[in-house]
Amino acid sequence: MNMNTVWAVMLLVCSQWAYSGDIPTQHNTDGQAVELEQQARRHLVFMDIFASYSGHGAELQWQQLPQEFTRQYPVLWVQPELNITREQVAEYQQLFPDMRPMVVDAQLQWMQHFNVWSSPYHVLLREGEVEFAGDYAALRQHLKLAPKVDPITADAMPTADTIEGFDYHYVQAGDTAPSAVVTTMTGEKIDLASWYQQNQGGRIVFLDSLCPMPHFPGCEQELQQLSQTLKHSSQGWLGVMNGFYVSQDIAEAFLQRFDLSLPVVFDQNNQLFGRFGVLSTPYVVEVDADGKLAQRQSLAASL
Repeated sequence: MNMNTVWAVMLLVCSQWAYSGDIPTQHNTDGQAVELEQQARRHLVFMDIFASYSGHGAELQWQQLPQEFTRQYPVLWVQPELNITREQVAEYQQLFPDMRPMVVDAQLQWMQHFNVWSSPYHVLLREGEVEFAGDYAALRQHLKLAPKVDPITADAMPTADTIEGFDYHYVQAGDTAPSAVVTTMTGEKIDLASWYQQNQGGRIVFLDSLCPMPHFPGCEQELQQLSQTLKHSSQGWLGVMNGFYVSQDIAEAFLQRFDLSLPVVFDQNNQLFGRFGVLSTPYVVEVDADGKLAQRQSLAASL
């Protein structure tokens, strides 16, 4: 079930929700209690952290709001506890360190209280009372701001500016591919610059051992196709495994489960993900014999 389906199901339930009773107290990801009724003003942004990985996160909307407003209404990011783990949230905040404070909405208590059925969704509170609730366009209208194209619906390319604090570089077709000496999970050392030449190019596939998960729709089928491709391909392939929140044992079990026979680097701290500018999986970067990036696309599109 993908996130659009999940939100559609939630919509059927939300018709029975309303602002009533005390606002439940929750704890943010830093362990601090959050009592909204004790705060003068607050801007709640209900979000989906996985949208940020594709460059279409709720933070893009917030960044377009006037600084005077963001000072008067301090933001509080709210991630529904829906098909997500605390480990995934912790990884997200390592990649997006400015996304604090954040509350993981336990048992969807705040979604129910504020009648939220989509994301991004904005709620303005004053002395614990709802001053406004709605989407981005409605928020701009409420603040008497000029209409503006929603940056989430715009076909924006992720840039380094959207991931402050993370060594992230979006390498485009025609750019020189990053070079480094890496060690595979079997202990083999590979100099990427030499590997490009020896293989007359090559394909680097970025993987995440959490597949299958709701935010990786269709990943099982893609990996099954990749397994068959690897068995019949004469082209050089190198795997890069997301190293956050999992151990190498889990990564090895993942490779065995999907019968993926290729050298794989366990990307500790996701350094290669950052150097190639990859934010989603499974994803393929193709490099030509001259060490230039030839193409980058989802695994499904490359097979």
